[in-house]
Amino acid sequence: MTLPSLSSSLSSSLSSSLSLGILLLVSGFVSAASIDEMMEAGNLLRLNGDMTAANEVKEDIRAVAPEAPHSYSFNLNTIVTELSWEESQTRFDDALALDAEQLIRLCTESPVAIDNPDYYCGQAHFTLSYFNGIRGNYIHAGRHGTTAIDYLEAALVDDPELIRAKMYLGVAYYYADHLPPFIKLFSKVLWFIPSGSSAKSLPYLRQVMDSEDAFNDVARYIYATLLVKGKPTEVADALSELDILIKRYPKNARFQLRYVSVIVADQRYVETLERINTYLASEHAASLSKMDINLLNIWAARAHLGLGQVERAIHLQKQIEFDPKNTTVPSWGLAWYELTNGQLADVTGNRKDAIANYQKIIALDEKTVVNPTIVSVANDALTTPYKLSGRSLTQESGP
Repeated sequence: MTLPSLSSSLSSSLSSSLSLGILLLVSGFVSAASIDEMMEAGNLLRLNGDMTAANEVKEDIRAVAPEAPHSYSFNLNTIVTELSWEESQTRFDDALALDAEQLIRLCTESPVAIDNPDYYCGQAHFTLSYFNGIRGNYIHAGRHGTTAIDYLEAALVDDPELIRAKMYLGVAYYYADHLPPFIKLFSKVLWFIPSGSSAKSLPYLRQVMDSEDAFNDVARYIYATLLVKGKPTEVADALSELDILIKRYPKNARFQLRYVSVIVADQRYVETLERINTYLASEHAASLSKMDINLLNIWAARAHLGLGQVERAIHLQKQIEFDPKNTTVPSWGLAWYELTNGQLADVTGNRKDAIANYQKIIALDEKTVVNPTIVSVANDALTTPYKLSGRSLTQESGP
C-alpha cells in the first residue's frame, strides 16, 4: 500500500500531527486500514528524517486506538531508529521497556482480537533483544532473540505473505549468525543463544525491498548497513542501495552520512571530499544538525589525513563542537574522532597526546560498542606510532 498524496506533500500535511488523526476522531470510529495509513505516513516521516513529526504520529494512533497494538509497534520502531544512530542515549529506555511489555501483554492476553498476534510478540521480543544487546546484557538479548525468531517464524506459518515478519527475521537471522566471537565460544553450552541463518537473512530482506510494502525502504537501509562490512562487491551493492535512498529522501541526512562513512572507510578520499562538498553546497545543507556537521568534519578530516594534508585535517578536527548538555557526536563517531586526533598527534611528533587519544578509545570500548577495527588500530598504535601512507595531493580540497 502506498500513499502518494501524502508523500508528495510531507512538509505541509504531516508535520502538524496529521489531520488524518483528527478526521478519524470526528468520524467516531477507527478501522485497521485507517491506522495502517497513519503508520505508513509516519514511516515516510522517519524515512525523510523528521523524527519529531513521526513521534506525533505515535500519539495520534494511541489517542484514537489506545488498546491497538499498532501504536506500541510504531513507537518501538521509532525508538529503534533513534538508537541505531546513537545507541548510548538513554532517554528512550523507559518508553521502550514499557511499550514492549504492553505489546507482549496485548498479543498474549488478547490474541483473538489481534490480527496475527505472533507477529507483534515477535517484534516486541526483537526490540528487546536489540536493546539488551546494545546495553551489553547478552543473556537477555539471546533469550529475547530466540523468542523473537520463534514468534516470527510462527507468524509466517500463519501468513506466509506477511512481508514485515520477513524483515525482522532477516535481521534476527543475520545477527544470530554473526554473534561476537566470545558469545559463539559458549553457544554450544548456553541454551539461550539463538541459531541464525545467513542463507535466509539477506534474501528475506531482499524480498521486503522488492515488495510494495511501506517498509521496503526501511529494509533497504538495513540491507545496505549489513553489507557495508562485506566483500568489495557487497560494499558496492550497499552503496547502490544507499544511493537509491538518497535520491528518494534527500532531506534525510542519515543516508548521505552513511554513504560518506562507507567511502571514507574504503579509502576513497578524493571521492569523499567531493561528496561532502556537493552535499554542503546543496539546498539541504541548511537543515543539517550540529551532529551532522560534526560527523562530516570528522570524515573530511580523515580523508585529508589519508591524502597527507595534515594541516587541513587538524583544522577540521578543531571545528568539532561538543555540548555537555546535548549529544553532538554519537559514541561511534567519537571513536573516529579520537582515532584521528591520535594519528594526527603521531604524525606531528606528539607521541604523548597520541597515546592518550588511543587510550580514550580503549576506555570508550569498555562502555559502549566501538568498531572493532578502530579498537584494533588503537591497540596497535599504542606500541607502533601511526605513519602517513605517502598518499597526498599537491592541492587542498574540502569543506
